[in-house]
Amino acid sequence: SLGAKMKATPVASAGIHHHRGRHRKNGGTVVAAAAASSSAARSNSDISPATTTSSSVPLIPITTLQRWNLEQLEAHVKQLRDAKQSVPQSVALLLADTRRKEEKRHAKRLANRKSACTSRARKKALIEEMTKENAKLRRQALILSYLPDPVVVIS
Repeated sequence: SLGAKMKATPVASAGIHHHRGRHRKNGGTVVAAAAASSSAARSNSDISPATTTSSSVPLIPITTLQRWNLEQLEAHVKQLRDAKQSVPQSVALLLADTRRKEEKRHAKRLANRKSACTSRARKKALIEEMTKENAKLRRQALILSYLPDPVVVIS
């Protein structure tokens, strides 16, 4: 919302960091505001002191966050919430996307397990059928081996 306070968090080095779904490069401080256009109208007195203390969670570049697994992202968001910091929109979107991918991966694993189970059942049935057919043919071959060879006389 436009009424949100700006938050300034010092970072170890200048670089590209996450900022509401966009990348912003600046001199070592990342500013997260509700709307970039309204940030110019705000003064330094609007900066929240709770986010500039040593208890604040360091801001991590979005490129690093994109390599994290679901557990790491959830732990980071929990840290932010425990420190009473807002979760940047880019991090929230990344977490939602990672959760969706994990759910799809889990559903795919379940479908694969079910498919493998039916495949094993089909294979077992086929082997049983072939075993029965093989036993039947062996009995027929044994019976035929006991019969005398037919002799055909052509005159």
